[in-house]
Amino acid sequence: MYRGKRNKIIRDIALLICVGDAILIPLSLSRTAIIALVVALAISFFPELKVYGSKKALRKRHVVMTIVITAVFATALVMLKPASAFGRFFIWKVTLSLFSQIPFDGVGWEFIESTYNNAQEAYFQVHPNSELEMSIAGSTNYLFNDFLSCAIAYGIYGVVISVAMFIAAVTLTMKHRQWEMLAGVCSFGVVMCGSYPLSCPQFIILGFVLWAGVFMLFSSKIISTIMILLSTGVFYILLQNIKDNNEYGRWLYSAIAWHEQGKYEDSNRILIEYLGPRVADVRILYLIGRNYQAMGQVDSAEYYYMRSILRVPSRHYPHYLLMNLYRETNRDSLALKEAAYLLEQPPKVQSQAIEDMKLEAASYIHYLDSYCDD
Repeated sequence: MYRGKRNKIIRDIALLICVGDAILIPLSLSRTAIIALVVALAISFFPELKVYGSKKALRKRHVVMTIVITAVFATALVMLKPASAFGRFFIWKVTLSLFSQIPFDGVGWEFIESTYNNAQEAYFQVHPNSELEMSIAGSTNYLFNDFLSCAIAYGIYGVVISVAMFIAAVTLTMKHRQWEMLAGVCSFGVVMCGSYPLSCPQFIILGFVLWAGVFMLFSSKIISTIMILLSTGVFYILLQNIKDNNEYGRWLYSAIAWHEQGKYEDSNRILIEYLGPRVADVRILYLIGRNYQAMGQVDSAEYYYMRSILRVPSRHYPHYLLMNLYRETNRDSLALKEAAYLLEQPPKVQSQAIEDMKLEAASYIHYLDSYCDD
């Protein structure tokens, strides 16, 4: 709009939006958005290059400079929040390890969370001493890469459709020299690689508008119509995938309420049959364990406490629950191990609850020491 419109008001509005983006996006400290911004600006200003000598050589230098600048920015942004960046790398690593287990047609979008988090549990069971990864792992709701999400959700179909749509969009916009549209497609791709835009309705609508515009570039109106109809179906399915977090929250709090009322079987029925296969929240696992412990099913309680520890190894509360389970069943050596962990492991975020758990662990160790002395 800024380059193409002669109307001063439209040019001023377009410039204001560009300046706002240039200020607000870096201030957000969203590394994915900053990289997308750099890529989009580089592509947008590609046709502005003047020919000084060899046009081909100049554009080659432009491409090289863009790659170098993007790499420098990416490195600097990784170092800005290294724990978060390494956390994303870890999520991608675990996700890639899943591919051999995924059915040909995928697991379905609503089961991505549980599929990934089950794989994370399996990873830490095989790699119990990976301290850095254990410290950064969380109970993640997203894979922070929507190409991987499509692959897990829809299998080979998800990979083929998502990649094909991007190849078609890039090819068309380059062929017709629509640099701003190419910038939009590429920046959308960057965000898909580093975040989860397909879990947000506004991004799905934006993607539909962008791809509909791109597919209008086909010389044949019939092909354009077919491609737009196909993309309408794809983006409609993506919109249908967006889950109602409020609904899951209501079910979780119902399960908690039933636990507090002593309806342990009803609580577990919700947690195991409905929430467990769909939601990543680690609280589900240790609440199931608490229900089993209250019903006197010690082995099942221990199993779910151990799963919650494997899912998010840095959490203190599952270790605290396991310590108390071992105390109740007179397995002091195992309880002592969990108490020592609570005292030695530094918390991610300090809180009064963690201090209380540490105090109880210290009191238990002191009690055992006094008992042994007697």
